[in-house]
Amino acid sequence: MEYLIRNKKGDGLIGIHGSFRGRRSDRRNRFFIAVLAGIFILASEDRGVAGELGLFVEQVVQGHPEIRAAHSRVRIAHAALRETRARSWPQARVQSVLTRGDHPVFVFGSLLQQRSFEAKHFDVGYLNDPGDLTDVSTSLEIGLPLFTGFEQSRNRQLADLGVRESVSRSRGTAQDLRHQAAEAYLTVILKKAQRAAVRERIDSAAQEMQSAQRLKAKGLILGSDFYAAESILEGLRAWEIQLAAEEQSAQAVVFSLAGGAGDIPSYRSRLSESLYEVGDLPLLEKEALENRDDIVLASHRTREAGLKSAMAGSSILPRVEAFASVASHTGDFSDHPADRLWGVRLGMALGDPSYPARRARSRAAEEEARANQESVRDRVKREVAQSLSFYQGAVSALVPVKKSRSLAAESLELFRPLYRSGRQSILDVLRAEEGLARADIHYLDALYRIHSGYLRLASSMGRLDEGTVSRLSDRLEVLP
Repeated sequence: MEYLIRNKKGDGLIGIHGSFRGRRSDRRNRFFIAVLAGIFILASEDRGVAGELGLFVEQVVQGHPEIRAAHSRVRIAHAALRETRARSWPQARVQSVLTRGDHPVFVFGSLLQQRSFEAKHFDVGYLNDPGDLTDVSTSLEIGLPLFTGFEQSRNRQLADLGVRESVSRSRGTAQDLRHQAAEAYLTVILKKAQRAAVRERIDSAAQEMQSAQRLKAKGLILGSDFYAAESILEGLRAWEIQLAAEEQSAQAVVFSLAGGAGDIPSYRSRLSESLYEVGDLPLLEKEALENRDDIVLASHRTREAGLKSAMAGSSILPRVEAFASVASHTGDFSDHPADRLWGVRLGMALGDPSYPARRARSRAAEEEARANQESVRDRVKREVAQSLSFYQGAVSALVPVKKSRSLAAESLELFRPLYRSGRQSILDVLRAEEGLARADIHYLDALYRIHSGYLRLASSMGRLDEGTVSRLSDRLEVLP
């Protein structure tokens, strides 16, 4: 009997194929297949829970209002780019004007345009007092810009930069939301684990206090030791209450990020001691300078300031436009004689008092953009160095924290038999319980700082994408 179990890309059970050789019963074969299928289905479900973090983070990213607003800004930028490009196309304009008056020049010209001029109109009396005349003119004009002082080409470049900026902002918003969602999820499972650790110590200490209560009634334990130990126990209970409140607060953040709808995580994950490969600082800084969206935005703003400075410098250049028009004139709509006109227009301002100030302002804005870009680069380097230091510090602290936790647990195990044999006080046992609770809290906090530090480092490098969240999710252990 042979079984072939196919599992594609670790995504769970895909199929079970079996071939049977020999004379074994089909019932037994089906039983084995069912057992293997159940094992792989459970493994697939475990992987689904381990990937719960990634599913929640992407749910937040896809449905958050900030992302929808970012997508709208991208569409706005694309529409602005199309609008700018369309301005270089030929422009057509239709105009219709109704005019009536007795101005001699108007009457004389309108008669000519209406093709209704006659010999009687040369009479001196008529020329001096022609009377009212109605003229309805309708024209169609098409204009094509030939030279705009480089304004149109630079406006297209500015619009293209606007598209890139909106895309960068959208990507940056997605990374910020991933960081917030993943951080909120880690905080919840941290507080759950810390509360469970304190709860365990409370239950253990409460059992010891029950035996101490009986011994105190017999006069075998000093009342001062008993009440001091009871104070420690109440302090542990207050600690648990505070941790429960912090857990609820973290869950409220998760619920808010999920928009109050969708699938709320079940938190069947716990922090592990798995570490991450992060690389050296020079390589991390180089990657951050290439990937960070604020670096990209600063670069776009510098280019934008340069283009605006160039536009200010060329604002005094002439504008040239080709045009062609067809117009008709009529007085009584019985006839519509038409005339055509075409040519090239050139317009240029003869002196602009505001030009020097406009030029100086644009140059200063360009210098400011360059300085801001350098400042952003320095800030990014600083953030990467700080994030790497934070992560490395968390990793380095794990070993002594684990040792402290082990020693606290060993101390408690030594105190218990000594207390039960009458050689130690109940106060010493409760102090050991409290010490182990603090050691557990510090240990869990150290694990949290490792995973949170990796998130912080990835965010500072501008690579907090789905793959990063997936790596983080894979390193969380699955609760039974």
